[in-house]
Amino acid sequence: MALSREEIASRYSKALFAYAQDAKKLDEVHEDMNVLLQVAKENPDMLRLLSDPIIRKNQKEEFLSSFSGEFSSETKNFLEFLLEYGRFNALTEIIKAFDALYDEDKNIASGTAVSAINLDEDELNRILF
Repeated sequence: MALSREEIASRYSKALFAYAQDAKKLDEVHEDMNVLLQVAKENPDMLRLLSDPIIRKNQKEEFLSSFSGEFSSETKNFLEFLLEYGRFNALTEIIKAFDALYDEDKNIASGTAVSAINLDEDELNRILF
């Protein structure tokens, strides 16, 4: 039975979170994932290339190494793992699920404030903190 993208994202994000936490590199991996998500949004062909079954694995590895040089070793290992198991097609969902785990761990909440009037700086700060 094939896994849905949500199940894949949940499993892989939990694995990455635990891996980064054990390595004491959670913040660094989180930053890498944010950069990677931005790159993927700006270059949708990147994910298509890394997910394409016709392209040889060594070509995908070369492409991956061309832009992952600045990432932590934990992030690089995870990306190689995704490549090995053919899960790059779910990368954005994995990153978003990882982000949710990170936010929960760090007690970070997000929301949208709607106001009929412009708020002054003091009011904005009270909402933010």
